Amino acid sequence: MKERYLKHFSVLVFLTLFEITSLAQPKHLLHFQNSQLKKDFFSTFNVQSDTIVIETDSLISNLSNYFLYRGYLNFKIEIDSIEINSEKIFSIKIYEGKKYFIKKISSVQTDVPIEVLNEVSSIFNNAILSEENIQKAGWRIAELLENRGYPFAEIKFLNFNIIEENESENFCAVLFDINKNSPAKISRIEIVGNKFTNRDVIIRELRISENELFTPQLSQKIQRRLNKLNIFSQVGNPEFLFDDSLKGILKIEVKEGNTNSFDGILGYVPSPSQNEKGYITGQVNVSLRNLFGTLRSFSFRWNKLSRLSQDLEIKYFEPWFLGFPLNITPIFQQFKQDTTYIQRTFIGDFDLSLSESFTILFNFSSGQVIPQTNYFSFNVNRGSTFSYGIGILYDSRDNPLYTKSGLLFRTDLNQIIKKEYLRLETKKYNQQKGTIQLLIHQPIFKNQILFVGLNAKVISGDGISISDLFRFGGMNSLRGYEENQFSGSRIFWSNFEYRLFTSFTDYVSAFFDYGYYFRDVLSERVSKFKFGYGVGAAFNTGLGLFRINYALGEGDTFTRGKIHFGFVSLF
Repeated sequence: MKERYLKHFSVLVFLTLFEITSLAQPKHLLHFQNSQLKKDFFSTFNVQSDTIVIETDSLISNLSNYFLYRGYLNFKIEIDSIEINSEKIFSIKIYEGKKYFIKKISSVQTDVPIEVLNEVSSIFNNAILSEENIQKAGWRIAELLENRGYPFAEIKFLNFNIIEENESENFCAVLFDINKNSPAKISRIEIVGNKFTNRDVIIRELRISENELFTPQLSQKIQRRLNKLNIFSQVGNPEFLFDDSLKGILKIEVKEGNTNSFDGILGYVPSPSQNEKGYITGQVNVSLRNLFGTLRSFSFRWNKLSRLSQDLEIKYFEPWFLGFPLNITPIFQQFKQDTTYIQRTFIGDFDLSLSESFTILFNFSSGQVIPQTNYFSFNVNRGSTFSYGIGILYDSRDNPLYTKSGLLFRTDLNQIIKKEYLRLETKKYNQQKGTIQLLIHQPIFKNQILFVGLNAKVISGDGISISDLFRFGGMNSLRGYEENQFSGSRIFWSNFEYRLFTSFTDYVSAFFDYGYYFRDVLSERVSKFKFGYGVGAAFNTGLGLFRINYALGEGDTFTRGKIHFGFVSLF
């Protein structure tokens, strides 16, 4: 971008001719017309009395700068040589004259938007007419024009005219020569660094219309939009330039990150007695994002909770279905609760993006519960469910994985139709389910943020059994406890975490988690609060962002703390 500059305006300083004898440090006796200016000048330059010993040129320069900075453009300085007690002293009399103010900003060109001139005029109305304020006004004009798609505008100060005056003040119109030059219309987009991701996919996610004007706001939106895709490790500042035919080119440089991750841990629990066998426990997470460079994703998660309990989830993500901003995510889930029941669920999520931050959510699901032996004693019957719902999502985070600022808000409401197949009859129930999530990332100091997470889930209606309850606890909810240790028809947990970033991706943290759960099933009414606290860290690896936390639950001693660790996976 071309450098913008302003011309210095000249001020006529009237000096009385005099003969100066050779003195190393001449004395000067100062006489101010305005006592308040005298006091301010003495304070500014640390002058202790009316008589000052200083080089004459330096004194004149200080006086000139002082008055010009304060808007006294017609000040006069008269210098006489006098003798006091046979000592030659220069008597300096200062007449400040009228003070000049800015009243209006105008341009010799007629194509400058009047809104720009009016805004700058309102900002600098009654401001002192000084070189500094004229420069600031020029910079503000350039900034406003750049925000309107004219980043190559040239602004030059021409002159000023007095349009209002009184006995002590002049109010002026400041005139600029403003050349907007060619608008920054985007005719072509160049993507650099995408070795795997399809170019058309990136351009689609930019959401840039034909001949859209390039502005600083658009530049920030482009970076935010590409960072939200979570497939680039680095997105450079977009650059705009003209080719030989004066066609506007938007150039964006990206660096692709690792979009595939495998996170797994396996363990063997030996038999506690001769009558029981040992068993394998562990967790496997496989995430394949950006399949074939199209932003399609696939994930597989398996979690062996205990000898007889396990959790399985398979997801697929299809973006921009049929060319519309509609994302579809089919999900299969299976949960086996020891010898009590098996629950299978098929889910369809439909996300309609209205803007880069706001999304309307639609979903439906169909599931079945298959009881195991002795299921009557556990209030679990063979049954099926069908649900449908709607929700909203607002996401202003700067980066979904390495978040430094912004918030995420999501809420969902679902209507559930549940059937239980008994031996002699089929019962039908209507249930309602609601969820709320709020995640806040608030910068507090340089490289330091405060993270606050609030989550609540509730299910109400008839026929609630243990298979309908929400489960929480562990690394991603209430740290200091085992994964999914608690369950309830009403649950809530909050996370308060201080994070100190040691690099763009890595941080250390201290946290406090607080949770609540309520349930009234199996003739058992439970209502409890739980809390956990500890320290943690996160650092980037070739496989993704790795988090590790050491947490203590309620009543835990240091030796009974829990270590939570794993890779952060965003699907």
